[in-house]
Amino acid sequence: MGVFASREKLSSKYVPERLPHRDGQLAQLRVFFGDLYEGAPYFKVVQLVGSVGAGKTSAALLFLRELRGSVGGVDTVYVNVRMLSEPSPFLVYAALLEAVGSRASRSLSAGEVFLRLVKAVERRGRVYVFVVDEADVLVGSKSLRGGRVIYNLTRLPELGVKSVGGVVFISRREDWAESLAPEERSSLGSLVVRFPRYSREQIGDILRYRVSEAFREGAVGDEVVDYVADVTVNYLESDVRKALDLLLYAGTIAELEKSRRVTVEHVTRALKSVLGSAFVSPEVLSSLSLHEKIVLYAVLLALSNGGTGYAELPMVREYTEMIYESFSLRRPQGPLVDTALQRLYDLGIVTMNGPLKLYIPVELDVDRLKREILAGVKLYRRSGAAGRYRGR
Repeated sequence: MGVFASREKLSSKYVPERLPHRDGQLAQLRVFFGDLYEGAPYFKVVQLVGSVGAGKTSAALLFLRELRGSVGGVDTVYVNVRMLSEPSPFLVYAALLEAVGSRASRSLSAGEVFLRLVKAVERRGRVYVFVVDEADVLVGSKSLRGGRVIYNLTRLPELGVKSVGGVVFISRREDWAESLAPEERSSLGSLVVRFPRYSREQIGDILRYRVSEAFREGAVGDEVVDYVADVTVNYLESDVRKALDLLLYAGTIAELEKSRRVTVEHVTRALKSVLGSAFVSPEVLSSLSLHEKIVLYAVLLALSNGGTGYAELPMVREYTEMIYESFSLRRPQGPLVDTALQRLYDLGIVTMNGPLKLYIPVELDVDRLKREILAGVKLYRRSGAAGRYRGR
């Protein structure tokens, strides 16, 4: 028996029955489109704005599914501009036209296709809600000068269209409207639903829910979910979509090995495949001695405060001594800093360009490094191992 119960539920195309930590955004959408629930539709423009993997598309699709299931006479249309072969006005209008049951001939201009769209939605006798995802692709040269896509879609009532209850634009950029022509910015209005990045705790909640749907019971433990949540925040820009891909990848590795459980090691191997050699696993980080961890943190401080893009060796030594002093530890003697740097170099965590210039070419979990240093210092003090610097 494999680890998966329904692996397709980790797909980015799958929209679950609920979205943890997005109830507030869904409630805003229901308020903005309350007229549809009340049977008195009117036109409005709504923007969903947030970073990649923050749940914008899933929230929109879940809301559209809810509308279709609970409000009679309402149809919904979803178009992702990036999924088109090019973000031309013709193709955007053609995609919308096809979604309402008609087709556009290549002999038509973009403006003619738009007029066909207007006629098509009017004669259907339904109320439509349009959703245009990745709308920021349409700004700049693809804006008013490039086909009037946003302008036309936001001015449908002025063309006599009464059968569109609203248009929703989804953008990953907070400032996307600043690149629009003034006419378009004005027509967008101010109904904005914002999707902030998920916190580490929220990502953990989301992953537990999706694990319960996608994996066999007991196949993924809390330690794995917590680890994936950590690496998602530290390495994957808090992108839940990437977190789900990582779980799918790790689960696939587990099944290939005929394992009954997904382990942290499976996730680490999956992450290495995703990020390449630029990833330092927690196991490698934990294998460092306390002294090596302190020296590594000193390199990080020298890099962030040096202003040159590299860490100079004298500054690394100075920061190392400062860290030791802050913990009331005896300063390392002789070549101990150089020895630690050599080990970090051998592991590929630190590189050198000349004898005095140091770089860190990999992704590091800095918060984890800090926690391990604090834990190592506590253990060192309890052990009473004065003068020893390889305490774990």
